[in-house]
Amino acid sequence: MYQYSWDSETGGFLVINQPLKFNKELRPVYYQELDNLGFDKYFNYEKDDTAPYMWAEATFYYYRGIKVAKIIGGCLYQASRIEIQKGVDITEKLKHVDINLMIQKNRLILDGLVNNTIKWIYNTYEQYKKKVDVFYVAFSGGKDSIVLLDLVKKALSTNVYKVIFADTQMEFPDTYDVVSEIEDACANDGIEFHRAQSKLDVINSWNEFGPPSRSLRWCCNVHKTAPQILLLRELLKSDKFSGFAFLGVRAGESEKRKKYNKIAYSKKHSGQYTGYPILEWGSMEVYLYMYQNNIEISKAYKKGNTRVGCVFCPEAAERKEFIAKKCYENELNKYVNVIDKKMCSEMEEDRKANYFMVGGWKIRSNGMYFAANEIKYSELVNETDLVLEVNKPSSNWMEWLKIIGEYYIINENVHIKHRDEIILIKHIQTEFGYKILVPLSIAKRLISLTKQLKRVFRKAAYCINCGECEANCIHAALKFVNNSPKISNCIRCGGCSDIPSGCLLYNSNRVAKGDINLKKMSINSYAAHAPRLHWLEAFFDYDGEFAKGVTLGSVQVPMFRRFLRDAHLLEGDRFTKLAKTIKVIGLRSPLSWQLMLANLGNAPEIGWYIKTILPNQTLTREKLVESALETGVKIDGAQQVLLAIKLILALPFGEECGLGTVELNNEKIASFSRGTCKNPDSLAILYSLYQYSNLCKGFMSFTLNTLLDYKTERDGASPALIFGLNSSKMDLILSGLSCKYPDFINYSKTHGLNAITIRDNKTIDDILDLIIEEHK
Repeated sequence: MYQYSWDSETGGFLVINQPLKFNKELRPVYYQELDNLGFDKYFNYEKDDTAPYMWAEATFYYYRGIKVAKIIGGCLYQASRIEIQKGVDITEKLKHVDINLMIQKNRLILDGLVNNTIKWIYNTYEQYKKKVDVFYVAFSGGKDSIVLLDLVKKALSTNVYKVIFADTQMEFPDTYDVVSEIEDACANDGIEFHRAQSKLDVINSWNEFGPPSRSLRWCCNVHKTAPQILLLRELLKSDKFSGFAFLGVRAGESEKRKKYNKIAYSKKHSGQYTGYPILEWGSMEVYLYMYQNNIEISKAYKKGNTRVGCVFCPEAAERKEFIAKKCYENELNKYVNVIDKKMCSEMEEDRKANYFMVGGWKIRSNGMYFAANEIKYSELVNETDLVLEVNKPSSNWMEWLKIIGEYYIINENVHIKHRDEIILIKHIQTEFGYKILVPLSIAKRLISLTKQLKRVFRKAAYCINCGECEANCIHAALKFVNNSPKISNCIRCGGCSDIPSGCLLYNSNRVAKGDINLKKMSINSYAAHAPRLHWLEAFFDYDGEFAKGVTLGSVQVPMFRRFLRDAHLLEGDRFTKLAKTIKVIGLRSPLSWQLMLANLGNAPEIGWYIKTILPNQTLTREKLVESALETGVKIDGAQQVLLAIKLILALPFGEECGLGTVELNNEKIASFSRGTCKNPDSLAILYSLYQYSNLCKGFMSFTLNTLLDYKTERDGASPALIFGLNSSKMDLILSGLSCKYPDFINYSKTHGLNAITIRDNKTIDDILDLIIEEHK
């Protein structure tokens, strides 16, 4: 990526041979985009798209080097507003950018960049041609992949690579026109061109999985990655092929892509490499190359779409959706209708409009509140067993069980060979399915096996042959015959289970116990009456009879009592042992606040907050309001939730304990940011670990990765999530606890498992006694 300067002579830009420090993604602006945004009200221009009239950088528009306008806002149902910059008064008819002269002025730098890229592609091919079975260009129909393909054509013989277009079935209509043109051109050049497409219809997928979201991008796996892998296996007649994909990814597209290496090796699909030949290119170099080589700009870009991909994508900014809707309303409405039916069927019209305006559908993390969501798999723990219940299963559990080990069945007893022992579980038939009973003695001792069993029966309950498991199986052990899984010669590598929750469909539809509880118990716990510091001081000064030390209103008293119960400071009208402990160590001690937070993190309001904004993340007020609305509170309740959290963050829970900070704009809440606990007390972490174990049904052993896994829904929140601690910080604290308090905890790092075991003969009260003893 190079720097640039505006060039008034051409109406374009001049590339400067200096690296660009900040992302500046320039793009040409044609008359179609000006029309779609309403620029024709302010400027005079011809309806001629032989060349662009302006350039855009983010939301700013430039004409012949002068910043003339800014686009503000916009969403699916609302056009962006045009703000003409001060002092701009252009009355004459707009002139096209002089593309030919701009190319001439930039030829030297562009030619150098192109030559270096072509050399890199050729050298990379030479380096890897004996290591892989196939080279291919992963083609999307966007500008970057078009330029990449043209560069590969110049670097390599046409018979040494293929072109694979992953047809998600959700592409812009204009993209399909481009793809057809490229397909014909490849045929003329003798280049193999193939379209990879899922067996599942995309609208059916949206109905089955629910709309994709930023944390549940099942669509990329089901409609893009898996079909590509399966197609290549078919073309190469090999399940264990190794491949090298050339991908048109650029570092300037996002902060995440800035960190990419030029060549990456897939950890998931063994033997698969990805190369990024134009990683260092900026968008202006891409467009310059297209102009110089007479490559047609897609109509999608000319209409004002800044990216070419799926018509309706959860990663797209809301302001970009208006243009997409204006250009492709019929296509886009197919997906809007699914969201409407699946997630908004019980919403009032005004709330529904707001839900789409702020992108509420993009932030779901499970299937909670799906209309008519059929729960086909559930887990519960009784006194003796972990019970896995499956209703109306979609596939054969006995076939899936092969990925764990050999087994045989006698009556209701299933005997599974696991390592050097035989594990016994029970299979009990029910009216609509069956129950699997795993003895708690097994579940607690063999945690990895229990995890595998859960994944097996989730697959059995939900599998619809989306292709992800089969693509993950690099040993050809898993095939689907008539949409039913057939497993043979499985070496139990776990690849087919290396999927969120073991099954994408289950993961997207799941309703975890924690969510159900939150639905029953509103997250609007304290209204706008979260406690102030002097309330808590009075509570401890007067041993719980806080009414003597502070005057509270009739509404504030029950809200404060609710907070005290959530923090485990009050039981009925009595001081709890935790409250007595804090009385001893003092409210000024950071440990006191960390102990309270360990409990609040498992209460509805703060529990929702820490699961919605993960450590070191920031969310706007609008996003949080929408997330709160998803739990069932009304709009007024959602506002109260944010006000209460704002007050709680003003206490030492905020910056000191890592719960976060709030940013204000004109005294109104603009956003919330989670942080990390500045000085976590190891005893607070020990206390939190024991609480976590109790809430997770008494599991006494787990791994560090379990504590750091924020995606899997559990009944308890781990100390890593509550206090925002990363792997290295948790590792340090756990090592110290294990050395200092071996009677309470053991932390072992054998075989890279980082296993944590807490003693079943110790309790929360024992930890509080330990704290009191150490603070005497």
